[in-house]
Amino acid sequence: MPIPPHYPRIPSITLVLVCAMSSLSLLAGCVDPPLNPLPIERGSNRSRPPDPDLSSEAYREVSELLSQSEGRVSVAVSDTAPKLVFAHAGQVQFELASVAKVYILAAYLEKLAQEGSGPSPEEFDLMEAMIEYSDNESATSLFHAAGGADGINAFLEAHQLSPVEPAFDGSWGSMRASPIHVAEFLARLYTGDVLDVSQTSLAFALLANVVDEQAWGVGAARDVSGVTEVYFKNGWLPGDEGWIVNSVGLLKSADRTYVVVFMSDRQPEFEAAVHGIEKTVALIRTRLFDPSSTPTATPDPRFTPMPTPESEPAATRTPTVTPQPEPLRESTKTPVRTEPPALRTGLRLHQ
Repeated sequence: MPIPPHYPRIPSITLVLVCAMSSLSLLAGCVDPPLNPLPIERGSNRSRPPDPDLSSEAYREVSELLSQSEGRVSVAVSDTAPKLVFAHAGQVQFELASVAKVYILAAYLEKLAQEGSGPSPEEFDLMEAMIEYSDNESATSLFHAAGGADGINAFLEAHQLSPVEPAFDGSWGSMRASPIHVAEFLARLYTGDVLDVSQTSLAFALLANVVDEQAWGVGAARDVSGVTEVYFKNGWLPGDEGWIVNSVGLLKSADRTYVVVFMSDRQPEFEAAVHGIEKTVALIRTRLFDPSSTPTATPDPRFTPMPTPESEPAATRTPTVTPQPEPLRESTKTPVRTEPPALRTGLRLHQ
């Protein structure tokens, strides 16, 4: 199947480190949460019923589009209060794949804060590789350093956020959560309700700097008129019943910010799943930011994953398909098959 290529690039590290390791979060170039975070009703996703307007006429076209999708699809859209704006099968749990890396990042940043330190250059390099390049080996290192699924859930429960469901094989990519829970986590992370300002700035600096080759799904909106900032993370993984393809993030305009979470599995083709996500996100974006206009749901071809395994540089990281806790890589049973033989040569599969 076509997989996004990955090319090395060298972002500006120094300024981000200053943002992360100091309280000077207003330095030019730092990515900041809102200066006045919106009030959060803690634990609201476990105590209140779904909003009565989830099937409003404004989202009828979105629901119809999703109902035509192959496999299982689920969507949640919220503001940063966080109040649920729209959901389609939003309480169904899916494997997180690389969306788990945002949880790993947040849990590890809080661990550092509790120890009274910021990330070392080596730790920052792992975070950068994990988020911007979706590097699996970096994610595995930070996952174990954060205490695994138990450490992540302790972090979430300390902030009255819904825990993830640990994977039976102990891996991070197969942890599960629902789109509604992911949306609340991202919203509260963005408002500074979970981490302090410098940590939040670092997290969103990384999420804003994902490599262009992975700027599909929610990330395809970052060059769209009316959206001024996009923070996102994608996840993809070949499973026994088809592809798992997820795309989550925040879309920000001059006067509003929304969280969009799209999760899917049992997808027959990776590229078709990406196109489906981008059509849905384009329609949702129109409803959120310009409800009076006619949506253009055609994804930008520049952000469509292309089958270019030959272009993969030999020196780039080459993680395994399924993240496994060391040293159990060989003996741990996994529900995810290895990549098809045609994709083995030089190609990096990222969850």
